[in-house]
Amino acid sequence: MRPRIQYLWSTTLKIEQASKDEKNERMKRRLHCVALALCWNDSTSQVAKKTGFSEGTVRNLCSRYHRGGIEAVRGKPKGGRRRQHLTPSEEREFLWNVFKQCRKAKINVKAIKARYEARIGHAVAASTVYRLLQRNSVPSNPSKMPVRNYRKMVGDLYPGPASLGSPPIAGQSQFTQATPGG
Repeated sequence: MRPRIQYLWSTTLKIEQASKDEKNERMKRRLHCVALALCWNDSTSQVAKKTGFSEGTVRNLCSRYHRGGIEAVRGKPKGGRRRQHLTPSEEREFLWNVFKQCRKAKINVKAIKARYEARIGHAVAASTVYRLLQRNSVPSNPSKMPVRNYRKMVGDLYPGPASLGSPPIAGQSQFTQATPGG
């Protein structure tokens, strides 16, 4: 086991100030944990009891602080669609273009999948296409739908001129329609 590092009082103040300035309660607890363990020389088990973290978490947080400082303890932000192929607006635009090109003939999931793979540049599972359709309120079996319903569906995705000549407007809700002159 390596010897404990003696921290200066200024380090303690920096960690405590970062803890006070932090808005996220979880991050406050993490920074407080580091301050107790490193600056106040509490043992790992004492810090774990005081903060509610496990002893392993206390050791990991201290190790992160040694390697990268306060920012390393905060970690990386999480959430959102990290593994998306297309943004939601790009998905709607993709479906709009697919149904615009195929409005005179029936289309199936296999054809949508082929176009989707061509768009993103690699193969995907069929379930990816089914989820894409579900996210955008498109029936999972569009091949059984009459051709006239394609026009209605495209209109639901992007209300606008009946000719479907204009591309979708970025930032516009899929159920609102831009009014001319207003």
